[in-house]
Amino acid sequence: PADGTVWLVGRYRDSGDSRTGVLAGARGLELALFRSGDDGHTFVKAASWSKADLSRLGGVTSIEGAAVARRADGGWELFVALEKDVAYPAPVAALQKPGTGVWSIDLLTGPRPDDIDTATQARCLAGNEPEALHVKDPVVCRDGDVTHLYASVHPASWSSSNTAWATRDRDDAAFAV
Repeated sequence: PADGTVWLVGRYRDSGDSRTGVLAGARGLELALFRSGDDGHTFVKAASWSKADLSRLGGVTSIEGAAVARRADGGWELFVALEKDVAYPAPVAALQKPGTGVWSIDLLTGPRPDDIDTATQARCLAGNEPEALHVKDPVVCRDGDVTHLYASVHPASWSSSNTAWATRDRDDAAFAV
């Protein structure tokens, strides 16, 4: 922003994540937003959201990558990858590990990053097919009024990783893949 503030968003996790298996601890615990007023030399926590806070659209099993971006109208958006307590589609149900769900990216908005409103939470980008079931780790780039959203995409088997790209031509439009 013009005032020189640097915003940083990320998630807290515990050792129950990848090191010891999905059933060995609380995964992707909290999403936190940090603010710096000194060009990124120091940061203070400005806001945070728990899994319960982000469960408006369904139970959240884990929080992963996130991105915060300024809208063309001056407001702010928070894109967050959430694993929700959702069953795999019938053709690939046997591939789902116990305690896991399906990853998608949700979008929340607010007038400032530290005023993001969970009541605005909406699904932004999700996979619909077994070969691209999980969508996570958003990266956002703006080019004027156009927003480019890049994401990591995984099949139900988790046997590969790919990159998806979606765009929208104005802030209130849906993303097109």
